[in-house]
Order: sequence, then structure tokens, then C-alpha cells
Amino acid sequence: AHSGGNPLFIEEIVKALTAGGTIAQTDEVWRLAGDFEDFEVPDSIDSVITTRIDGLEPTARKVLQYAAIVGRRFWSNVVGDALAQRPVDTEMEALVEASLVRAEPSSAVAGATEYAFEHLLLQEVAYGGLLNRVRSELHGTVAAWFEKLPSREPGEYDDWIAYHFEHSAEPARAVPYLE
Repeated sequence: AHSGGNPLFIEEIVKALTAGGTIAQTDEVWRLAGDFEDFEVPDSIDSVITTRIDGLEPTARKVLQYAAIVGRRFWSNVVGDALAQRPVDTEMEALVEASLVRAEPSSAVAGATEYAFEHLLLQEVAYGGLLNRVRSELHGTVAAWFEKLPSREPGEYDDWIAYHFEHSAEPARAVPYLE
């Protein structure tokens, strides 16, 4: 009744039940593995996703929020270098394991692993968990990272730089990249 037939809602509920140890899959058979009576079905898909994100380790949750700033597709090096200011490989593995993001077979940024959120709503909920002031600051940091990328050809990544400056505290810095 809560899902209204939305398959994403059902998929996220199954992931939440699995992450919480309530159900488990063994030999392609799903079985009850914990106490189902403690599980409350959330009212909305956003609630399900928020619950899953809140269940992450704090560092993985922060990396997921940083990734949401970059966009639906993102690169571990921009998240690590510009936002977390440290390697984020461990957190990326945890996010892939949790089926929140996936590694892509190719990358639009040379020498970087590209990831994508499993669903746009996952990115939107992670993004919404940050204060507007923090979002604005982080967008500016991402734009500056792309600006200073040593291997960047003239005009390369201009659309991403413009997007992030538009959403930063200095939107006027987007103008040269929009032109």
C-alpha cells in the first residue's frame, strides 16, 4: 500500500531489510534472518533512502553526500582530492557494496574512476541532507578543482565548471565558462 506500485520503493525496502539483517539471501532464496516486528515500513521512498543513508558509517555517509554535490556521475578523485581531502577508496567500496553507487566501465575524466548513483533519487536525498550554505561552498570547491585540473584541455569540462560555479557562492564566476 505504501509503495503505490513503485518498484524502486520495493527495491529500497528490500535493501533496507537486507542491510539491517532482517532478511538474507542464501542460495538464491530469501529468508527471514532477524526480527521483522521491529521494522516499520516508511511512508515514502525518500524516507526509505534517508534511513539507508543514515545507517551508513559516518565517513561513508559524508563521502556519499560529497559525491552528490559532484552529480549523478562523479569521480573518486574529485570527491577525495577536493572535498574529503584524503583518499576515499574504502568508503567507495562500502557505497558500492550497499548498492548506493556503482563503478562505471569508462570515465569522462582521464585517469579517474567514474561512479554513478544507482538512482537519481539516491543522489537527490543525499544532496538534500546538506545545508544550503555547505552545498554552495562545496560546489565552489568542485568548480575550482576542475579549473585547476592539469590535464584539462581548453574548453574541456567548461559545462561542469559553469554548473558548479552557478550553484556556488560566486555564481558570476560561471559566466566565462557559459560563454
